[in-house]
Amino acid sequence: MRILCCLVLLAFTACNKKPQTKFGQLKELADDGDVTAQFEVGNSYYFRNSKREHKLGLEYLEMAAGNGHIEAQFLVGFMYDVGEGQVGRDSKKAGEYLSRAAAQGHAEAQQLMIMRTQYGDGVPKSAAKAFMWAVLATANGDPKAARHKRGMEAELPTAVVREGRRMAKEFKPKRELIGQ
Repeated sequence: MRILCCLVLLAFTACNKKPQTKFGQLKELADDGDVTAQFEVGNSYYFRNSKREHKLGLEYLEMAAGNGHIEAQFLVGFMYDVGEGQVGRDSKKAGEYLSRAAAQGHAEAQQLMIMRTQYGDGVPKSAAKAFMWAVLATANGDPKAARHKRGMEAELPTAVVREGRRMAKEFKPKRELIGQ
């Protein structure tokens, strides 16, 4: 009899449970490791006005970025690059996130990596690698990168340009996880 009462109480409780909102379902998926859900929840929280939600948003975006989500990597890298909102400017973190997005073929991240790599801002300095990013971002249709590429071709030594072209030719986009 006691077991039957517990089962009835459990069934009654389950039936009276409020249906979860779409955001609640998405958050549950994010908490269970769904990378796309982590990105969507992070975006939703981050672009609200409260500091608490802003911080939660960054946490979810960093989760998604750490799990290889290319847009999350770009967005978090950009936030650290410019010191967006609750995020302080951090060149090293910006370089880490942006280089991972760039390695997956994200054109805007590749464009931002041109200057970072050329001047060693949060990443190792390398004129050839900077030129490689210019070639790749230009091929991906980024107009700023095309201007950088033309300027670099005129200014850099021929050997550096040749090395950058070789690196771009050998480049294969790959999924990049943070912390590996």
